[in-house]
Amino acid sequence: MNADTPRPDTRRSSSNLGGKVAASAGLLWALSMLLRVIGFVTMLVLARVLAPSDFGLVALATAAIGIIEVLTNVQTNLSIINSEEPDKSWFDTAFTLNLLRGLATAGILATVANPLAVFMKSPALEPILYVLIIPTFLIAFSNPYFILYARSLNFRLETQRRAAAAIASSVVSIGMAFIFRSYWALVAGLIIQSFVMLGLSYWRVPGRPGLSLRRWREMFGFGFWILVQQLFHYMGLRFDYFFLGHMFNPATVGAYHVGTQVNNMASADVVPVLSKALFPAFSMISGDGDRLKRNYVLVQSVATAISLPVGFGLGLLAEPIIRLLLGPGWDLAVPVVQILAPVLAFQSLGAGVEGVAMALNQPRLLAVRAGIYAVVRTAVVVAGYALGGFIGIIAGRAVAAVIYPAYNLVLGATLTGTRIRDPLISAWRSFVSVAAMSAVLLVMQANWAAPSDLWGLAWFVAASAFAGGLTYVGVHLALWHWAGRPIETEAIIFQQVVRLRKRLGYRP
Repeated sequence: MNADTPRPDTRRSSSNLGGKVAASAGLLWALSMLLRVIGFVTMLVLARVLAPSDFGLVALATAAIGIIEVLTNVQTNLSIINSEEPDKSWFDTAFTLNLLRGLATAGILATVANPLAVFMKSPALEPILYVLIIPTFLIAFSNPYFILYARSLNFRLETQRRAAAAIASSVVSIGMAFIFRSYWALVAGLIIQSFVMLGLSYWRVPGRPGLSLRRWREMFGFGFWILVQQLFHYMGLRFDYFFLGHMFNPATVGAYHVGTQVNNMASADVVPVLSKALFPAFSMISGDGDRLKRNYVLVQSVATAISLPVGFGLGLLAEPIIRLLLGPGWDLAVPVVQILAPVLAFQSLGAGVEGVAMALNQPRLLAVRAGIYAVVRTAVVVAGYALGGFIGIIAGRAVAAVIYPAYNLVLGATLTGTRIRDPLISAWRSFVSVAAMSAVLLVMQANWAAPSDLWGLAWFVAASAFAGGLTYVGVHLALWHWAGRPIETEAIIFQQVVRLRKRLGYRP
């Protein structure tokens, strides 16, 4: 450790928790949107250079790797966050287990590469899987001391690290795409990203890990149910990729993947972002039932206020947006966005449930939830294909996306002692506002056909987004004033806007 590097501090405080949670969630949301913007801009450029089949092949490869990584992940970081004051043995054990995990993942990936390529009827998939062993193994050497910042709700360094990795990956992918015009550009971007993430996990981080397995029982004890939960969750989310890959060609998988990425850029990131910020926060106040209830309901209403207008707006403007941004050849991505963006917005009603469950040491409930959801999602996707082919698969996903937040509301009420309807009541102004916004967009589309030229499309999308956003914000604020300006969603958002302006040095 360098002389000017601060010593590891594993203590944390619950003072001003609300402000810390809001600031952390806001920073993570900003990071998430920044990464999505970088990724989306990269995708826009690559979509003009590469074919949908190129995206499909890499999407299948990363989906397979994701399942293997989840299968071998014992959640060392979450174990450290949940520990009161972890000593060096915790970080050494985490580092050692991650190394073993990297070896196991590499071995499994090398074994399944050929059978999976045969099953997907895509010979090009095999060499991609072999090459992607490199980033999978590199990440195993990451510095576990990096999690100290998350424990104290300080995500600034993670923001810098992930942003730098995304930019490096984007530059390499775009450069290689113009040179080679091949899916290897996407693979190269993933490798560069892992190098940057690994290097920056040691930059300005107080602590260096060693080798030890002293705390493996504690980590497996806490992480087992999280592992099961994430395995079920990931398999449920990625089953449709493998199903599509087996039943359709890589070009269809690529269009489906790109449409899904567009949805994720919008509202689907709200839940994981808030869960990441809320777990360490809720673990600090897990013994204060009233405080936990208030924060849980408030989180739901804030997440809903953010995700609903983005999801519904994206769904209603899906066709002109896809035509504008991706160009010809991506028509199959339109129904993916049209159908799924609005229903995925409702998954914000599950924000906070994972953080509460882990803080109350109830990860088993999350594993049960994930198992049920994986079975239901798989069943409705297969049934949808039988009834309607590609569109049926999307409709099946939409049905599952409605069931998921309903289950989360039940689980959240059980864990916190609130009523199932409390988050819905808290978010009523958002529901009314998004209904008004949707009506305005539908009227505009009925009276103004989307142009076919590029600049005309750009004006159409910009004008529609402005009118819809202005309607949503205006109705929301009007209802807030009518309700007596309660210290709820709108007040929290205003506080964060004021803080951001101060940080940027703005003075009215």
